[in-house]
Amino acid sequence: MSGMNSVTVPMDVQIDATQAAPYFLHGFDNTSNGAGNGYLFATGNSLRTAIASGDFSTEQNTRGSAALPRSVWKHVTKHKHHGLLVIALTDDKGRLLWVSAARPGRTSKITACRHDRLAVRLRAAGLGAIADLGFVGLDDSGPDADPAVITGYKAARNRPLTRGQKLFNKALAAARAPVEHGFAHLKNWRVLGKVRTDPKWATALVRALMVLTNREVSR
Repeated sequence: MSGMNSVTVPMDVQIDATQAAPYFLHGFDNTSNGAGNGYLFATGNSLRTAIASGDFSTEQNTRGSAALPRSVWKHVTKHKHHGLLVIALTDDKGRLLWVSAARPGRTSKITACRHDRLAVRLRAAGLGAIADLGFVGLDDSGPDADPAVITGYKAARNRPLTRGQKLFNKALAAARAPVEHGFAHLKNWRVLGKVRTDPKWATALVRALMVLTNREVSR
């Protein structure tokens, strides 16, 4: 699916009445170290479709309101397209400070940040950022350097999180709460849910909306 912006998967299916859940209707994927790394799948028990450019942290999902009926033939068409990816920085109160150029949604967060040299620029300015698990591995500085990007811990398939790691993730989530509010204010603009255009035009739109968002929030 490299280079594609959308994909449609039509199918005729009949789910046996005894089929255990969860189950997949289809799956197309690559794997790395036993985990998905770029994939598209659909399930019938919740009519969920997901597409990802990397691991699970890059997933974009849609869900139906009910499970697929059993013991009858159904024609199902799943259409999935990538949106746009924008990286944003806020201050500790959630006020938007900077947004990146818009890129195709298939771009991973790590790739976008490395292209913008985000960690390098933060460190050069003497600043740091708290980020979600989608940014794990972005800051590859040495062990003696102050981190420019702080993230939580990810559980591995055969290595669950320790109690200390869970507490750290909980504290980090609390610190990020105002940040999420800042992102939510930006996402409230309905036009962003309809943008299917040139990323260059979308960049100008998102940056204009950042200014308007800050103005609305500061009223």
